[in-house]
Amino acid sequence: MSMFYELMMRKKTEIMYATIKGSLTENDGVFSGFSASNYLLTQDNIAINTNQNFEIRVTFTTGGDVSSFKHLLETYGHPYDFYIDFKDDRFRFKFFDANNTSVIYTLWHSITTNTQYTVIWQYISATNTHNISLVQNGVVIASNSNTSTIYSYNYPFAIGCSDIVGSIDLNNSYIKIGSTKYKLQAVVGYTVVGSPTISDGVVSGFSHNTNYLSIPPFSGNDNFEGCFVFKANVIKKMPIFSTNNYFTNGFYLNANGKITCTFHQETPEGKYYSITTTFVCQANVKYYGKFKKSGNILSFAISTDNISWQEQYKTLDENCVFNSTTNKVGDGGGETSVAFDGEIYIQESWIKVNNKLFFNGQQS
Repeated sequence: MSMFYELMMRKKTEIMYATIKGSLTENDGVFSGFSASNYLLTQDNIAINTNQNFEIRVTFTTGGDVSSFKHLLETYGHPYDFYIDFKDDRFRFKFFDANNTSVIYTLWHSITTNTQYTVIWQYISATNTHNISLVQNGVVIASNSNTSTIYSYNYPFAIGCSDIVGSIDLNNSYIKIGSTKYKLQAVVGYTVVGSPTISDGVVSGFSHNTNYLSIPPFSGNDNFEGCFVFKANVIKKMPIFSTNNYFTNGFYLNANGKITCTFHQETPEGKYYSITTTFVCQANVKYYGKFKKSGNILSFAISTDNISWQEQYKTLDENCVFNSTTNKVGDGGGETSVAFDGEIYIQESWIKVNNKLFFNGQQS
């Protein structure tokens, strides 16, 4: 094996998306407002076993109370199988060994209010060694080393699913399995309103104000783009993706089969920008509809294969800011009482804000 290949393997980094469950406050990748119902959940399972190295690193900042700084990280659905928490001036690293016996390693060290720390759990499979440490300002202030095998796990991880007074910094947290480092990135998920039909990531059975999907707002001051994948049963005027309050800030199908993409300018003048496609949609055909705001250009594109696009543009006023409200999928607000009649492929749909994934079709 060449040295170049070995170096490339060591440097392999991937993104692991974590869905925001409930409601959290974010400031540039730093999250707060954690509780048993407000936390981050990895979208993929994380496989841990006795034959593979792993490293878990969580960077957090305490708030004004450190008396009950509970679980930082745990296996979802099995919270007492594998976790890192803080209680009574000690960090606890809990797992089951290969004999299915409960093991808790303890790192004694008090933490102070309003201070940033990084907790690290490293497992070396060749020697079954667990190295645990606490870092402050780049300096290890407490550490311990123990030896034990580890049970095999294959669950998603929940981050911050307890009443944490403080914040967790995803920018400086990661999970490394073998040679692959997974940087954690949070995305929002959709909420099911009513009882639309959802099967294998395809949503149907929409009805106005009753059965639809809801997605949290994204900033209309930023550059953004999104794609929603749909197939209409009939051709008529009906929303595909729009805001909660208006039949705007999204796009809808017209009775003539054309798509109209409309965004409502909040400042400076409060006017509307609309793009209506020359392309005509047909019933029972799968389409990709993509909207984008980049600088002072608004665009909308349509495709049948997600490769070749027909795109149209509209120039915006300088310093244009769009309304930012809760979004509906398969329904609209205000100007229409009609929901989408067809299917929306929600797991193929997405939204990016400032070129960073905001929504990737998963449920909250």
